[in-house]
Amino acid sequence: MPNWAFGVVQVTGQKKNVREFIEKNFLSIYDIRPNKFKDIKFFARSFISDTYRNIFNQFNEELEQVNTEDECTYSFTVQFAWSALTCLIDGYPQDYKDECIDLPTACKQYKVDVVITTEESGMCFEEHIACNRNGEITMNECYDMPTYKCLNCGSEQCFPSHEEEYYCYECDNKG
Repeated sequence: MPNWAFGVVQVTGQKKNVREFIEKNFLSIYDIRPNKFKDIKFFARSFISDTYRNIFNQFNEELEQVNTEDECTYSFTVQFAWSALTCLIDGYPQDYKDECIDLPTACKQYKVDVVITTEESGMCFEEHIACNRNGEITMNECYDMPTYKCLNCGSEQCFPSHEEEYYCYECDNKG
C-alpha cells in the first residue's frame, strides 16, 4: 500500500487545452474513467479528489468569462501514489508505457504549462515540479519537510514548509 503525496496541480494554457489535459490525463477517485478515453494514455496513479462532474462544474464556473481559445490558469488538488515524480516522470510511465503517459509528453501534446507542489507527510518530503508546453521539465525539486519537536511531549514530527500552525499528533498540543 503506497503512501500518498497530496498536492496542487496548476495548469496554464488555452481554456480548451487545460480542460482536455485534466479530463484525459487524471483519474477520479470517485468515477470510472469514461469509455470514450479507453484508448488514451493517462497519468499513473494520479487522482483528482472529486468527481469529473464536480471538477468540471467548478472549472466552468471559475472560468466562465474566459473564451475557449484564451489563456487561463486552473488549479485543483490531486493525490499521487508515492510521489508526483514516480507517477508522472520517472517510474510508472516507463513501467506501464502502453497505458500511461508522462508529464513532458502530455504538456507538449496539450500545449499547457504545469506546476505541481506536493507534500507527503508519511515520508516527510515535499515536491515542486514544473513542465512547460514544450515538454521541458523546468523544475524538479524534492526536499525534506522541516522537523519540529513538541514542547509538551517531546515527539518529533515533520510539517510542510508552508504550514503556519502546528498541532502535535501525539498529544494534540498546539505550537
